[in-house]
Amino acid sequence: MSSSGPYTESILYTYCYRWAKKIWPSRLLRRHKIEESIDIGPFVARFLMPYQFAVMKALLLLTVAALTVLSFGFAFRLLVDHGFSSNHDSFINVGFIFFLGASALLALNAYFRITTTSWIAERLVTDVRREVFGHLLTLDQTFFETARTGDLISRINTDTSLIQTLFTNSAAVAVRSLLQLVGATLMMFLTSLKLTGIVFLVVPIILSPIWLLGRWVKRLTKQVQEAQGDAEAYAAEHLASVTTLQLFNREQTILGRFMSHLDARLALVKKRIHVRSGLVCIVIFFAFASVSCVLWIGSQDVLSGHMTAGALVSFVFFAVIVAGSLNSLSEVFGELQTVSGACERLVELLIVTPTLAQADTPQTPTFNKEISFDNVTFSYPTRTTLPSLTDFSLTLKKGEKVALVGPSGAGKSTVFQLLLRLFDPQSGTLLVDGLPYTACDLSSLRQLFAVVPQETLIFNTSIEENIRFGERTLHSSSSFEDVCKKAHVDEFVSTLPQGYQTVVGERGVRLSGGQKQRLALARAILREGEILLLDEATNALDSASEAHIQEALIYLLKDKTAMIIAHRLSTIENVDRIIVLDQGRMVEQGTYTELLAKKGLFARLVHKQQFAS
Repeated sequence: MSSSGPYTESILYTYCYRWAKKIWPSRLLRRHKIEESIDIGPFVARFLMPYQFAVMKALLLLTVAALTVLSFGFAFRLLVDHGFSSNHDSFINVGFIFFLGASALLALNAYFRITTTSWIAERLVTDVRREVFGHLLTLDQTFFETARTGDLISRINTDTSLIQTLFTNSAAVAVRSLLQLVGATLMMFLTSLKLTGIVFLVVPIILSPIWLLGRWVKRLTKQVQEAQGDAEAYAAEHLASVTTLQLFNREQTILGRFMSHLDARLALVKKRIHVRSGLVCIVIFFAFASVSCVLWIGSQDVLSGHMTAGALVSFVFFAVIVAGSLNSLSEVFGELQTVSGACERLVELLIVTPTLAQADTPQTPTFNKEISFDNVTFSYPTRTTLPSLTDFSLTLKKGEKVALVGPSGAGKSTVFQLLLRLFDPQSGTLLVDGLPYTACDLSSLRQLFAVVPQETLIFNTSIEENIRFGERTLHSSSSFEDVCKKAHVDEFVSTLPQGYQTVVGERGVRLSGGQKQRLALARAILREGEILLLDEATNALDSASEAHIQEALIYLLKDKTAMIIAHRLSTIENVDRIIVLDQGRMVEQGTYTELLAKKGLFARLVHKQQFAS
């Protein structure tokens, strides 16, 4: 095996890698258009490495169990040839004691084996879920533009559960059956070469459907998991919008479409069940048919005196072990193909890398002078032929307050996303105090900003934890409450029985729009960012809520550099500069008065709003 990392220095890793490589074929079809073949074995081995001693313990227990079962064959031969034939009562008694002791050993072995393999499985699945979830958190918006949340959750939960099933039961059955198969085959050779040769004439017939149908099971499993992800993504999307679908009386329509997803999955599952059942059916027939033939031929040899009855009983016992082991391996092989499909879906996520360029030695940016866009052109990954910004240049000086204005789709939100480096432009450069964005440490760059979005994302936790979600350093209780007073959060929190420990529900369903915006402002104040990005926080609020928000903004904007997306143009009369965007280009800039005097796009937008009001 060629070197594939630091783990190749470990003998256990080498074993795990080769074992896993046989279980998980290297051909990998991925959604993200990465076409080179990848071995899943190293990924499995990497997660097993921290538990190498537990794995060795499990292998030792499985070896002891296999040897104990094989020892029954010797005992049967001795009992038949010396106990029954010679009427030795003492020999029969010793045999009974042996069987009783071996049974006790198997029982204790099963206890320790199950506890060991179950612990390995639980730890392995926990590690896989942690790594997959942690990896998803490092990916940028380019990935999430096309990814579906429900499908990602399906991979983290459902696919990893299949791995847990494998290592809890199937892997142990596979190893034990393989050991018994090898040991029983060796004993068959030693007992009767002739009968063993007859048995092995059937082996290729047994192995062929295992290989061919097993690959079919793997393909079907991949399709089943994809269908499962589609169904969960559809359910997650519409449960998040349940109010809307109820308002439009679309419950039955949505349920019908969800059932279509489930029916598609069931059709694939039914096909997979038939293929796996057919695989087991074929193996059982040929395996036990060969044992029957051997029993008949062996009986003729006993009658002719060519072998003893004990030898025949022993051989038949070992042949049954071989047949049973092949049957178990065929079932496990189908399960392994099932898990293989699930593992491929997990690996698909782990091999995706962030598209944002990272400097080899990133620098910590400082904001003492300005942030600038220099001839920036940008298109979203899903709309590559439609630029959101074209040859856009802008300088935001420290202490300056700039407003972005324009019709829907003009590129205002895109400017915010590029400032926060959620995306990189296709051409042009962003600089902070002359330092290119691509040379900056990403975390340090984003710490320069505090953001108040138009639609605030609220988590299903307490009000205090939602507000503290934005803080860079832990504030004291008094400092926290002072911030909440400035954001007018305390006014409604004081009326709640549990105060700041009140849980607000998923997406903040127990809060009004104005209350959510006050939480967003409190987050921004705690954030203590040097640059405030404000997406018109008062849009679509009632007059009372707007008054509270505007008062909080006065404090928040004091001595700050700010960029504001303005929807209501009357709120930006006092900013230092207004940038007017249209179809991704800057068409005007100046003060409120200057732009009205130009009678261009800005003036038309103002007059339109005044006429509408």
